[in-house]
Amino acid sequence: MIKWQYLIILLVIFNFILYLIRTRRSKGIVLDLWGLNHLTSWLWYFMIYPFADSFLNEVVVGQKAMSSIEKGLDTAFYVVCVGYIMLWVGKIFYDCIHNPKDDGRLLEIERITYGVYSDKKSRIVFAILFAPFILYTIYFGIFHFGSDIRMLLGVSPVLRPIMNMTMSIYPVIVTVLLLLYLQEQKKKWLYWGVGSILFSLFLSSRAVVFSTIVNAFVLFSIYQGRKISMLKVGGFGVLAIIGIFGLSFLRAGNISNFNIYSMFYDLMYGNTFSDIRDFAWVIGSWDRNLLYGKTYMAGLLSFIPSAISDFRQEWAMGRFTLHTTGMYSESTFHGGLRCTIFGEPYFNFGIVGVMIIAFIYGYYTERINRNVIFYSKRGLFLKASAASTLGRILGCMMISAGAFNIYLFFIPILFIYWILKPNMLFIHLRERIILSRNMLIKIVRTGREAF
Repeated sequence: MIKWQYLIILLVIFNFILYLIRTRRSKGIVLDLWGLNHLTSWLWYFMIYPFADSFLNEVVVGQKAMSSIEKGLDTAFYVVCVGYIMLWVGKIFYDCIHNPKDDGRLLEIERITYGVYSDKKSRIVFAILFAPFILYTIYFGIFHFGSDIRMLLGVSPVLRPIMNMTMSIYPVIVTVLLLLYLQEQKKKWLYWGVGSILFSLFLSSRAVVFSTIVNAFVLFSIYQGRKISMLKVGGFGVLAIIGIFGLSFLRAGNISNFNIYSMFYDLMYGNTFSDIRDFAWVIGSWDRNLLYGKTYMAGLLSFIPSAISDFRQEWAMGRFTLHTTGMYSESTFHGGLRCTIFGEPYFNFGIVGVMIIAFIYGYYTERINRNVIFYSKRGLFLKASAASTLGRILGCMMISAGAFNIYLFFIPILFIYWILKPNMLFIHLRERIILSRNMLIKIVRTGREAF
């Protein structure tokens, strides 16, 4: 008899495909941020479920962990289902109460972020602030190329913050460089962007290397609209997945074993899309006592080094998952188990917390999605990126470990904007020039196609 979970999985896949078709027909684009979230995380929560309790996972997690995974898997799937539904409820609610005229309206923090992205002096100051930390981490990565430098730097209380700064801010800088090229079509930005991507390989972080490329590609594909096919977007996605797994094998020191079979095995049973398995692992080991916001408080206190904070050592979300599963070790670094975006709300506030927080997340994610589409279609890629600034705060609401990014990103942005605010007066004029140029290009192209 087919398990009810498999029927849910088929419904989720069908719903996603239907969404892509409707997005193509109604908006003229292949992929938006809502669809991208499915491809990078949400869809995989369901897709990996049939493989999560397979004995083949023992190679990665060990035999002892399998009993906890089997014990908590059904609960993990149930929580993910509830959270996923509430994401869609939040999205639909936003669409119902906001018409297209509301698209493009930015919050003050998003306008400030765009001001810093758009001003040359502000970009330079932002890069200089973090240059020493980025250069040191890349320098360290060059001499340890092929190793996971997060494991090497993470064990040091002094070097770990430097690593976190680099992993958080370097993608921002690379993304801005790529979007500057797309927006201004100046080759110098392409050279800087490609060079920065190549150097990011020494950081051995898949998120740092590929998140910048994927985000820039999605914004560009929205701008292209119907001129870019699903086949091209799908081909890009396949190449990105191959690159992600290739880098995973490289940093593990077994790149010679990288092939289609090893990639498939790592996909199903490795640590790339293991969120539902890890979530089940923690649930199966958990004592069922709700945390009532302790991990969120630990995340908000992330400006305090964990080495001098007993509270953060005990209640940071990563530490909580490691302590719960018995994996914590002083001698090795581990960032913690990934428990989907619904895990932390569940451990803190139960299923009611998942419903409320997922609804809020879905509501504002759709707001970001519509604003990004609005500006990307007009070729204002920097503004489209700035329109997703709220997502950094939303991400911390789902996974508090990212709260460190709030301080790293927003404090420098606000400081630079306040210092260089007079320079921002010319940004609006520059935006209008770019918008007029892009509109003229589209008119010319349309005229050529007509003849």
